[in-house]
Amino acid sequence: MNICFLFGKIITIPEYYFYYNSKKHIAMISFEIKQKNNTIKIKAYDNMADYIYRTFNKDDFILIEGRLEKDMYINVLQIEKVLPVRPKN
Repeated sequence: MNICFLFGKIITIPEYYFYYNSKKHIAMISFEIKQKNNTIKIKAYDNMADYIYRTFNKDDFILIEGRLEKDMYINVLQIEKVLPVRPKN
């Protein structure tokens, strides 16, 4: 089973694409998230792409459940906005 869970900050403006006459997908969104030491490419399709486009922006902290695809990007299955944790002084 190919399931991964990621937490990170959206560091690029999500790019939304709409496909005409496509048999596989109608819409796609892509963006990158920053984790502690690396960046990860994220993509979502159709209804999930529409939801992400309406709900999430650059600099939001998110938690993703997704699948690692062969082109080394994460295909989103579920996504949630998370408030950043501030350390206590």
